[in-house]
Amino acid sequence: MMKFRAFAFDLDGTLIDSQIDFISLRKDLSLTKGEPILEAISTWPDEQREHALKLIHDYEIRGALSSRRIEGACEFLETLLGHEIPVGIFTRNSRATANWSLERHAIQVDLVITRDEGNPKPDPQGLLKIAQDFKVKPSEMLFVGDYIYDLQAGLRAGVPTALYLPAEPDFDTTGAQFIFQNYLQLQEWSQS
Repeated sequence: MMKFRAFAFDLDGTLIDSQIDFISLRKDLSLTKGEPILEAISTWPDEQREHALKLIHDYEIRGALSSRRIEGACEFLETLLGHEIPVGIFTRNSRATANWSLERHAIQVDLVITRDEGNPKPDPQGLLKIAQDFKVKPSEMLFVGDYIYDLQAGLRAGVPTALYLPAEPDFDTTGAQFIFQNYLQLQEWSQS
């Protein structure tokens, strides 16, 4: 028996490892280290923002081309789907990149929310939409991510959040419901 009636996942760094070179991307966009990319370019003039979005898309596609599944993630998704538990994805990626990555790795979920459908994480609206579509309370859904934006979105939405952190994080994890290093740990915890 699962603790949660629905699950939502981040994509990059949580289900797949796309190894996007954010250092080079920030440099190409003339952004400082740690500056939120999507939030920074959202204030730029239209032409400059469109050029930046094309550059971001190119980096995402290159990352998707070299991406690999994170060990155990897809098997966990299959377990959830086998138990008829609805599964969604909430990603800062574009719709095109997300679809391409999901198809390449044969990942099947019930719903995908990308930055093209609304404000990106840490804005909670994507998580709230997933919970609404799945007809569950936010507190009945688990969000699984790997970065501060995932945790912030989960906290703002009132959605319990688990973090996949195979290495020591460089951000404050206060508020996370569960921190795990492999998907077997998540499966055991979510069934206890």
